[in-house]
Amino acid sequence: MDLYRSLRYNDEPMAVVENGQVKLTYDEYIHLPDDGRIHEIIDGYHYMSLAPFPRHQRISRRKRILSPEKINAAPDLVVGVLSKSTAQRDLSLKLKVYEQSGVPEYWIVDPEAHTVTVFKMTSEGTYGSSRSVSERIEFHTERLHAAEDLTAVW
Repeated sequence: MDLYRSLRYNDEPMAVVENGQVKLTYDEYIHLPDDGRIHEIIDGYHYMSLAPFPRHQRISRRKRILSPEKINAAPDLVVGVLSKSTAQRDLSLKLKVYEQSGVPEYWIVDPEAHTVTVFKMTSEGTYGSSRSVSERIEFHTERLHAAEDLTAVW
């Protein structure tokens, strides 16, 4: 059976084919089960993780550009909190997707190492060299200024 034809909902196609590969879209995302797990579609592929631990949730409480259904634009800042199950995706795949999407700044919080790795968009549209901070971190845009004493977080 053709995989593309098998991905249908109410007889409507639910995926796109790009370079011969089936890639999932937002339409598939909204039909994923509400089963207590975290479901993500990253670059057209489905990833699933267990619900984060309370420590992860506490660290990840940041403002985002959200509507009740979806993210409406590339945010000014994305903060990812590493866990054993997501570290590889956060450090490679998501880094690449956020860079390609034009996210100006991406922070990767490592709760075990007590550090935040900061990736900033350069004028060439790529993330330059990263820097790691462990005591205080700041973020500035025209609309937002945020500062965090990391020693209070750990």
